[in-house]
Amino acid sequence: MDPFPSFFYIGPGPGIGAVGAMLALLGAALLMVVGLVWYPLKRLLERLRPSRNGKGSTRAERGAASPNG
Repeated sequence: MDPFPSFFYIGPGPGIGAVGAMLALLGAALLMVVGLVWYPLKRLLERLRPSRNGKGSTRAERGAASPNG
């Protein structure tokens, strides 16, 4: 048994702070997934998709259309 029991009241502030910290960590993890997966995937899809101006969007198509290539 503890000879010196401690009775203390923390209050709602630390609980709200803990919930806010957890939400911030989850948001940071979500943004990390977006940054590591979505943006490279988006760039890859933009390379594979033909452009709207009639010119080729891939390097091979641009090279075939140029007189020097």
